[in-house]
Amino acid sequence: MAVFLLCVVSCYAQITKVRAHMRLADGNLWPIPVVPDVPEKFAKSLGSGSAIALRDAEGVMLAALHVGDVWQANRFAEAEAVYGTASCDHPGVDCLLKQTHPWYVGRQTRRCPSAQSL
Repeated sequence: MAVFLLCVVSCYAQITKVRAHMRLADGNLWPIPVVPDVPEKFAKSLGSGSAIALRDAEGVMLAALHVGDVWQANRFAEAEAVYGTASCDHPGVDCLLKQTHPWYVGRQTRRCPSAQSL
């Protein structure tokens, strides 16, 4: 999981490009957006330049995400673009719509020097 966190789509503009073209802004193939999702209350407490600790299951800090963008996700549009459907019969859509928070956070992610085995 840490590898995905370090490869986070960096901003709203990039997630839009990934959804539409399956490519990052630099042209690299990236078929599914990977963006930290957060609850609304937490999202509204963030401002540009805030930092969020990204931790593993044991609570060890692996990286810091320096907030640039915070936006309410259009998860139905994302499901249609990524999976070709918004039906919860599809397991990916079901997970996206039922297990993710409605707000996304993006920007630059930096690995912590003490993080190992990424």
